[in-house]
Parts: sequence; C-alpha cells; structure tokens
Amino acid sequence: ETLHSNITFIEAQKGDVVLMRYRTAAHASYYVQSLPGGMWIAEKILIKGKCIERERLVPWGSPEVYGFYRP
Repeated sequence: ETLHSNITFIEAQKGDVVLMRYRTAAHASYYVQSLPGGMWIAEKILIKGKCIERERLVPWGSPEVYGFYRP
C-alpha cells in the first residue's frame, strides 16, 4: 500500500520520509536537510540487480515528489 503524506514540506525535518513516484513505481527516501536549491536525501536503489546507497539533491518542485511522511 502506498503511504500518504501526513506533513507539509515546510514541516519536514531530518528523519522524515520523502514520498516519490517514478511512473508506476513508488519510492521513499530519507530526508537529510533543506538547501537553497532543494532537499538533500539519502536513498537505497536497485540498479542492474545491485543495491546502491546514495545521497543526492532533489530540486524544489520536482514532479516526482508527491509528499512527506513522518513515522
């Protein structure tokens, strides 16, 4: 089942979850911090059968982001 957003991006803080959707695949990443150009996230993804751990900048207004979740 897909998680639903329960906080706004203004409320998001380290440890919250960034909810994203890429085509038909749902994805969740760890919110690390807010930066002027967007949000820094940490995530684990599967690339060519291998689990990769990475951090990256997701620009504000990115269409893949559909919400934020606080456990």
